[in-house]
Amino acid sequence: MNWIKKQNLLAIEVIQFNGWLCINIEDLWKVLYQTFNSAQSQQVNESLLEELPSKQYSSWNSFSRK
Repeated sequence: MNWIKKQNLLAIEVIQFNGWLCINIEDLWKVLYQTFNSAQSQQVNESLLEELPSKQYSSWNSFSRK
């Protein structure tokens, strides 16, 4: 692999909040605080969770023989 050649970066989608882009960590924290504060005093309808279908659990194989 050539380590000094220009590499193509993966395309990502920028987080947007109320029409503005959150491109640095300070903006992301502001969005988190605003979202939490706006939802903090709201009532929650927990009966919506009862409508979700339950999924079967699958067992995992051991990662190591030990």
